Amino acid sequence: MTRQQSKSYLTLISAADLADGLSHFKILDCRAQLGNPDHGVEVYRSGHIDNASYASLDKDLAAAPGAGGRHPLPEPEALRDKLRAWGINDDDQIDLDDVSDLGKKLTGPQNE
Repeated sequence: MTRQQSKSYLTLISAADLADGLSHFKILDCRAQLGNPDHGVEVYRSGHIDNASYASLDKDLAAAPGAGGRHPLPEPEALRDKLRAWGINDDDQIDLDDVSDLGKKLTGPQNE
């Protein structure tokens, strides 16, 4: 299946779908543990999906805490620049991987 023929996902996908289309995805490992900002990078270094880039919740996926909350969305241009630095372009399919306890709580028991 070529990149143009690949499925386009708009929501959660299964591990099997990810494995079947691994070459079609840009993967961001965004595991996090609230209260422990180094947790994500530590577990990323101990093992991650092939070709995944690490995305820090605090440093990459959120703007500085303030009136917008603890993890407000970054400015669109800042996020775009970060995505480009990871090699992600407009037509890429992105998988955000969070297999942490926080991710399991947010998405339910199907991730266990």
